[in-house]
Amino acid sequence: MAAGRKTRLSIIYNGKDISQNIKKYVESFRYTDVASGESDEIELELNNSSGMFIKGHMPRKGDKITSTIYRYNWDSSGSTIRFRCGKFYLDDLSYSGPPMACTIGGVSSPVKGAFKSTKRSKTYKNVTIRELARVIAKRSGMTLHYSAASVKIKEIEQSKTADSEFLLSICQEYGLGLKIFGGKIIIFDEEKYEQKAPKCTIKRCNCENWSWNTTLQGTYTGAKVTYTSPTDNKTHKVMIGKEGRVYHANVSASSTKEAVMKAKAQLAEQNKQRTTMQLTIMPGKTIVATDTIRLSGFYKLNGKYYVDKVEHAVTGESGYVQTLTLHKVTPRISNRVSVNSKGK
Repeated sequence: MAAGRKTRLSIIYNGKDISQNIKKYVESFRYTDVASGESDEIELELNNSSGMFIKGHMPRKGDKITSTIYRYNWDSSGSTIRFRCGKFYLDDLSYSGPPMACTIGGVSSPVKGAFKSTKRSKTYKNVTIRELARVIAKRSGMTLHYSAASVKIKEIEQSKTADSEFLLSICQEYGLGLKIFGGKIIIFDEEKYEQKAPKCTIKRCNCENWSWNTTLQGTYTGAKVTYTSPTDNKTHKVMIGKEGRVYHANVSASSTKEAVMKAKAQLAEQNKQRTTMQLTIMPGKTIVATDTIRLSGFYKLNGKYYVDKVEHAVTGESGYVQTLTLHKVTPRISNRVSVNSKGK
């Protein structure tokens, strides 16, 4: 007789393996893996009927939690699949009752230190995004993984803003993704990640539930951006894409090249919401945020999709589902049509 599928949760708490000690108290575990813009999160719900998690074993903000999900006999009898969720810092603690329960929430970015809490004011000149991110990573006790083209910024001001918020705003402005994972700041080119080959194909018959949406609102055929050059003090208008539904914006730029980069980033961000999908599946091939997948059996909804978010939900020894949040991959609008300049 083939062995049944089982799931095991590993929890390392402040460097100590407490998996077996808390096993009988775990009601559910949730891990949210986000491609960009937000910290990854975990949520651990514990049965607190004994009161132990509100007495001598009360968790504390800033405690370190490393979590791993193991799947046994999932693909075949005797197989073991390990999925590392990563390192988290406890930042949310709640209690409720009856029945008595304790819920622990953790984020992937450090809650102790300056990264999210200290407001800074500083002007950076003639710096690349990589160089700027390396400075922030060093003072936050993290390392930097940068996989995008070099982007030079002539001048940018950080005004009473935390490093986390400041760095994210820069990445979004230039069309780059930002993720905090495993003590690393990861910056990547979202467009290149959308171009990756699909990791796997998901069939409609394998989905527990799904929903699909397409909308005209917020999607554009082109963009017109206006900027004033600090060199010649002229106002420049740059058009990319084509007429139709045109997105208008004012940007800060020192050159037409920089203005085009920012226009492309804003246009891509708006158009991500054009076609979206959310589906819940039993775990199969390991899928992470920033992967691409192919959908099959959805008829005209088929195609290549980018994974914006993966939510892992574990309950008991056999309850395990994943919910994927996706957007359809479509060619990005990038061709520049015209540039008009006017002196002030």
